[in-house]
Amino acid sequence: MLARLRRTLVERLDEGDLRDLCFDLDVNYNDLPGETRADKARELITYFRQRNRLPKLIRTIEEIRPDIDLSDIPFDTDADTIWITTGEGIDLTGYGSRFLRRLANEGRVRSQKEGRRWLFDQEVLLAYRHGWIGTEEASDLTDYTVEHIRWLAREGVVEARKVSGVWLLHEDSLLAYARPRGRT
Repeated sequence: MLARLRRTLVERLDEGDLRDLCFDLDVNYNDLPGETRADKARELITYFRQRNRLPKLIRTIEEIRPDIDLSDIPFDTDADTIWITTGEGIDLTGYGSRFLRRLANEGRVRSQKEGRRWLFDQEVLLAYRHGWIGTEEASDLTDYTVEHIRWLAREGVVEARKVSGVWLLHEDSLLAYARPRGRT
């Protein structure tokens, strides 16, 4: 896993990209040990691995470079997740408990059931509140396949980002793309 991540950084990012990545992650590029770009890439990975923050590094790479797909690199996607209760979700979004449970049951937001209560990924729930939808919902909305929706996201055709390892697309951007093609 780490070797593939290092190869990807070295082969797909030039020095400017690597500097931008460090800036976005609040890491001083010049403080990373090493002389070469390959050295800096290795040390950046080490920096995040030692802090148990590899998911953050991987998500940021995919956000700034949607053409790079690292979804097959296994890591603990829950490492950075802030799980909130239904009550906290109500306070955060203004949605009712019934609506939140429906979102969870339909898989429209990242959630998990713990005993009798639902827990929600805070970041995904907030994104949903602000017009971001998952690939399944985007597929239902536009009649494109989920695979095509992911392609649109990766290629930057529509406004999209990965949050907690999940592709989210901005609904307005998706509809602006799909309407002229008769897919809504």
